[in-house]
Amino acid sequence: MAEKKKEVKTKVNKTVKVEKKSKEVVKKKEELPSLFKKELATFVGETISTCFGVIGLVDYNSSLNNILKKDNYIKGVNIESIASLKKYDINVHIQIAYGLRVNEVMNEVMKRLEYFITQKYGKIYRKINVYVEDLKII
Repeated sequence: MAEKKKEVKTKVNKTVKVEKKSKEVVKKKEELPSLFKKELATFVGETISTCFGVIGLVDYNSSLNNILKKDNYIKGVNIESIASLKKYDINVHIQIAYGLRVNEVMNEVMKRLEYFITQKYGKIYRKINVYVEDLKII
C-alpha cells in the first residue's frame, strides 16, 4: 500500500503532518482446481435438474441450446474465483419449460442452490446468477 504524507495547516497556524493510506482493492480471479470446479458444477447441475420447470443446463459458449448430460455439466456452470474475498461467483445457464413464469422458476433455482451449496460447502459463494438461455415447449 502506498502511503501519502500531507501537510495541513490548522486554524492556529500549526503545521501537522497527516499520513493517508490509500486502499487498493484489487479483485484477482484465480484459477480453481479443475477437480473442485468439476465437482461443484456437477453438484449444481444435479441440484438444478430437480427443480420444477427446469429442462436442463445448456452450454454457455455455444449458440446451440442443447441439453447437457451429467458428464458435461461443467459447460453450463461458469465458476469464477474472487481471491480477495475468498468466494466464488456462480453463473448457471438453464433451459426452462414454456408456459411457466420465468421469474418464479429462476427464484426457485436460486433459493435451492443457495440452500444446498451452503449445506454441503458452507457459504462459499459471493453471488449466484441464473441465466435463462431458452424456453422449450414440452
